[in-house]
Amino acid sequence: MEFSGYREDRRGNWFGGGTQMVYMDESTEPEFYIVNEQESQIIRIREEQQIKMLSHCMYGPQLKRENIDWLIHKAQFKYYDSVDEYITKTASDI
Repeated sequence: MEFSGYREDRRGNWFGGGTQMVYMDESTEPEFYIVNEQESQIIRIREEQQIKMLSHCMYGPQLKRENIDWLIHKAQFKYYDSVDEYITKTASDI
């Protein structure tokens, strides 16, 4: 079954609203993301120590690759490939 997206009338509250940690575990290593629903942003966590910590204590929604792709391409969430990229790009907006 192909993922068709989240209901538009629930936009901004798909993961409980605000900011939520989500993860994807379809490869050998899990991928962790920060989803900021209010700002329509998705930020990938890539720092090794952060991933190690999240692997041991993180509880949040598990998504599939098609869910992540849908958020970026169809729901038009702004994607940042790392926390450092997010900080660099948003610091210039302040």
